Amino acid sequence: MESIEKNNQISYEAKTLLTEKDEKIVKESLETLLHKLSDIPNEKLPAIVAFLDTTARPMAYAVKPILKKIYRKAQINEPEIQFLTTYRNIDQDKTAAGYLFTETFFYEMAEGTLFEEALKKATDECLLMGDDEATLKSYSKQITDHYLTLMARINSLLESAKGSPILIFDDYISNMTSYRQIVGVSKALRVNPGQITFFSMYGMWSKEHLEKTAYPDVPIWIGSDAKGTKWSGFSYRSEPEKSKYLGVTKDSPNIAKRISSEEMDSEKMKELRQIFNNLGEEISQEIHK
Repeated sequence: MESIEKNNQISYEAKTLLTEKDEKIVKESLETLLHKLSDIPNEKLPAIVAFLDTTARPMAYAVKPILKKIYRKAQINEPEIQFLTTYRNIDQDKTAAGYLFTETFFYEMAEGTLFEEALKKATDECLLMGDDEATLKSYSKQITDHYLTLMARINSLLESAKGSPILIFDDYISNMTSYRQIVGVSKALRVNPGQITFFSMYGMWSKEHLEKTAYPDVPIWIGSDAKGTKWSGFSYRSEPEKSKYLGVTKDSPNIAKRISSEEMDSEKMKELRQIFNNLGEEISQEIHK
């Protein structure tokens, strides 16, 4: 990952990319992550940290200083930083049918239902809603393609980890679709329970509820939750034009790509990364306390 030198010369415009609430949630979640990792025996620290989707990716720059401090203190190599994309909605228009199909399929997979049976149950649910078979066949193909792609990607991470733990980092958990995708693929690949842990910066429900209701195959860690500050995600989450500050965008629900240099505001992108890096450096100092 690109290194960042300490730089306090950050423009006012770049600073406004994160609201005070954004910054509060980032700090709370980083503190939680620091304490969670600090409580783990050295041999159980993750070998890979994979960041989900476009909005979570800049957080890699905040997490990196914390990982550096923890792993140096443990006298082991820092984990690989990777990126991973899950599937938001099978229908780009976000119709009720596309949403229902996606949610039903991944719920069934997380429950341990076999692939073909999960597809059938998702199809049957949508047929009850009056959707036509041609559309549902298209959905089945799309979700099959995505599922196989995600399975291959996670399998690649597992091979790189060589049996060591993996931490998957997301920014926001609400309907648990991304989490269930990871659980479903983990079960299909017969991953040892607990080898993959899912960390979300923020949960729409309490930490206690989310961690208690998580599947034992993939434990959940929650950085901050709705019992404290109410948060709807990063301020740039719902503003696609700000992808020029992130360096990546989505041209479909399941494909993240690097934007072209012509579209990218490289200065603002560096400044945003620096803001995250500074927050990570600040929280990492707590390791000495």
